[in-house]
Amino acid sequence: MKDGPVTLLASMPWASASRPSLGIGTLVAAAKTRGFDCSSTYPNLLMSSRIGPEIYESLAETPALFTMCEHVFAVDVFGKDALRSDAFLDGFASDETARSLRHLRDVIVPEYLDECVELLLRKNPDIIGFSCTFNQVLPSLAAAKRIKALRPETLILLGGACVHDKMGEAYARAFRFVDHVFTGEADHTFVRFLEARAGRSAEDIASIPGVTSNGAQKAAAPLVRDMDSLPVPDYEDYFTERDLLARAGGEIPQFKNIPFESSRGCWWGEKRHCTFCGLNNEGMKYRTKSDHRVIRELTELASRYQCVRFMAADNILDHGAYRGLLRELASLPADLDLFYEIKANVRRDDVAALARAGVLWVQPGIESFADRVLANMQKGVSGLQNVQLLKWLHEYRITPSFNILVGFEGESDDDYDESIATMDRIHHLPPPSGKATIVQVHRFSPFFYAPEAHGIINMRPEKSYSNLIPPEVLAPDEFAYFFERDIPPSAAVFRHLERLNESITRWHASTRRVSARLGAGFMEVLVTEADRETSYRLDRASAFALVLADQQVELAKLKAHVLKAVPGADVEAVLGRLVEQGLLLESRGKVVSVVPYERAHTSEDLRTWASRWSSDGQPVEPDVPDPPNPGILLGIRRPPLRKEPLRV
Repeated sequence: MKDGPVTLLASMPWASASRPSLGIGTLVAAAKTRGFDCSSTYPNLLMSSRIGPEIYESLAETPALFTMCEHVFAVDVFGKDALRSDAFLDGFASDETARSLRHLRDVIVPEYLDECVELLLRKNPDIIGFSCTFNQVLPSLAAAKRIKALRPETLILLGGACVHDKMGEAYARAFRFVDHVFTGEADHTFVRFLEARAGRSAEDIASIPGVTSNGAQKAAAPLVRDMDSLPVPDYEDYFTERDLLARAGGEIPQFKNIPFESSRGCWWGEKRHCTFCGLNNEGMKYRTKSDHRVIRELTELASRYQCVRFMAADNILDHGAYRGLLRELASLPADLDLFYEIKANVRRDDVAALARAGVLWVQPGIESFADRVLANMQKGVSGLQNVQLLKWLHEYRITPSFNILVGFEGESDDDYDESIATMDRIHHLPPPSGKATIVQVHRFSPFFYAPEAHGIINMRPEKSYSNLIPPEVLAPDEFAYFFERDIPPSAAVFRHLERLNESITRWHASTRRVSARLGAGFMEVLVTEADRETSYRLDRASAFALVLADQQVELAKLKAHVLKAVPGADVEAVLGRLVEQGLLLESRGKVVSVVPYERAHTSEDLRTWASRWSSDGQPVEPDVPDPPNPGILLGIRRPPLRKEPLRV
């Protein structure tokens, strides 16, 4: 007799097939730790093989295509007529592409679901749970509906980011072939659920917080407080299925990395929630794993799966990690390749710590170069800080991924002029990932909860949600994550978006590269453009100005420090020339050097150089105090950039 239910957790399309699922891997490990027969399966690998990995990943990783990708599965649940499918696909793309999408909808998806459901039921599971991220909900519902029709006694579970909170309850009410929805962090409640099903506990499933029963939940899911209590994720099934598919002659996507987490929530969001951010909802409270635990987990995963590439699922890197976790990672006897999301207001030595730890790719959340817009976003950084970060990342060979967002309330012509002027002067630094986009309204964001306070007019679910679920089955405002709004025709974004994107296009096309080398009391600047390299020397006063403006500094302080280092220098002329040459960037009485060094330097390197070549041999550096908390720099607590109060 089985000791508890046989449970299978599935990752459906359109989750990327290039990596396993962190959520599924963690739940499988937690269940196995308690002795349950729990495994995972990756039907997204099968779909990737059917249509080709390159096409699959393009569809899976492009947010603008999420609705279309879910729609072709939604038709299997509701039918073409109920979702006005032909008109939707015809309006979504060109005639030729629309024909391809119809083939995907009418032939590929039904055949895929036949095979997928057969594979899911082959293990005779008592429970099948589906992970639901942004583009997985309708594929999961399509498979779940077929499973219930074939084997009604199979218990169907949903969980994941797109069924959190009220959205999860809405799905539970609308789709009665779904038995339970986990509406929040399920790390502990999932095991409690299995124990209740197995009769190991007397707990009533309907009383487990964060789990719906008969379409409702009694209480919200509790947050995981002790992150070290979580098991190391189990990804064995993912790699096994990849191997089996490859041996059978199927195409598989190139493996990218293994996901892990060292924290949850957002320490910045606890202080000031970025106005457009819909992440975390009830889980904003920042919680971290201990450094020792993260090191042990990465080491175990690297050894178990023979992998050196890892992707942190953290919303933001702990500000204490620069002097803790990253140092531990740097001492590991392994060449790990890591990704992290970070806040943009870090220091030079923080970037050095990232590089030493093996962080080769970051998402810094830059969003804009206009100070007033950044203040409206509640980003807690300045445009110059965003520039200095790009400079340091480039110097340390760390690749940034970032976007430019526009369309915020109160934007002015000057804000766009400021951003464009900045971007046109930093073509030698890494550009944004794509063109500027008008900021969306996401569920759980301040925009969503207080639209009037942020100038959000006529907020409503994106129109395409009615092409996923018929409104009579479930109203879009109950399950939508993305929302539309009206922007006044007079808004600055309509006057300047095209011009802004032209600037980004120039940035991407630019071949200009600028770097510097420190000399004995001078600096050599190297400029490469169109395969032609030139170099020139800067005198001592100019070199000092760039070294001392490595981090944004008040212009008046910089003048005083340069004059101290090089008495008699014509400081006004020196700084004016550096600005004209595009080596120094000025904004609102502050300046920053935009020149990365050919050879990466620590702040101590720069202090030593300044001390060695100053007129009296004494250290010369801007009077920039350390922040009260590591990783939080000047600018966060500065007064607003306009006299009237910001609407937040």
